[in-house]
Formats: sequence, C-alpha cells, structure tokens
Amino acid sequence: MLTVQLVHDSITPALARLKAAMKNPAPAMRTIANILDRSVKASFRAEGRPEKWRPLSPRTANAIRQGYRTRTRQLKGGGTMMSSSVKRRGYAHILRDTGRLIQSIQTRSGMFSAEVGTKLDYAAQHQYGTRRIPKRTFIGRSDRPQTAKFELLPEDEQAIEKAIDAWIKKAAG
Repeated sequence: MLTVQLVHDSITPALARLKAAMKNPAPAMRTIANILDRSVKASFRAEGRPEKWRPLSPRTANAIRQGYRTRTRQLKGGGTMMSSSVKRRGYAHILRDTGRLIQSIQTRSGMFSAEVGTKLDYAAQHQYGTRRIPKRTFIGRSDRPQTAKFELLPEDEQAIEKAIDAWIKKAAG
C-alpha cells in the first residue's frame, strides 16, 4: 500500500481531546478516514488541490485523444519491449485514464488511526513523481519536492476538527 505520512500538528490537540472523551474512538476514526477518502477523490476530480497538476504532455494527450496507447513490458534482462496498442477509454482527465487508480483508493481505521491509500504499485510514481512523470500529489499536499511527508489540506483539517468536536459532544451526551 502506498503509505504517505500526513503531518497533522494542528489537529493533534483535537485528537487528544477525542481520546480523553471517548472509551472507543474507533467510530470517530472511521469518520476521519472517510473525510480523507473524500479529500483524495476531490483531488482527482479537481486534478490537483490546492494547486492544479501539471498538464498531460502533448504526446500523452494525443494518445488519449486517439484512444490508443502502446503498452511496454519490462524484460528480465533489463530492457523494455513494445507490444501492440491497446484500446483506452480515452478520458482526457489526468490520472483517470482507466479509472483504476481512483477506484483503488481504500480506507482503514482502528481505535486510534485513520488511513487512506492504495495498493497499486504505480501510485507512488504519481504521488512523488519520477524523472519522466511529474509529481501529481493526490494524498495531502506538499510544497517540498521529493518529500515523504505531506500535510493535510486546510479544508480537511477543518472538516476533521468539526467531526472530532461532534463526536466529543455525542460522547458527552
């Protein structure tokens, strides 16, 4: 699973209040995981939040418009082999050509944790970028290149704090 550490210093006090107020904060953590899931999917729909992702290269955009791409395979000896073109759905949306990546987003939550991620191998190439693929962060945000630490978006922090407050009020009766 692509694991990204989200820096959440601003909501740490709210999480501490939640832990003190509830014997079993698991339902609240499930709510937080759902907020993170909606955030990731909103990043896909907006094609980047808060900053837009870099546009597709002309070559990629042209291949999508034509509805085909050439598939490459890694050979055991270290080279690559081009095979026949395969039909693509032709979506002009960045990172949503086949829909596999956005559909693979999963959440997990526990007593004191909430996670969002994907098990697709190529997700990290898009999250962090490579020499040939620009960084298109879809989990959290980062102003620093090549970092493994990402911050929550301000609107996500606010939604999480609001959810925590609601759970604390519910626990208080």
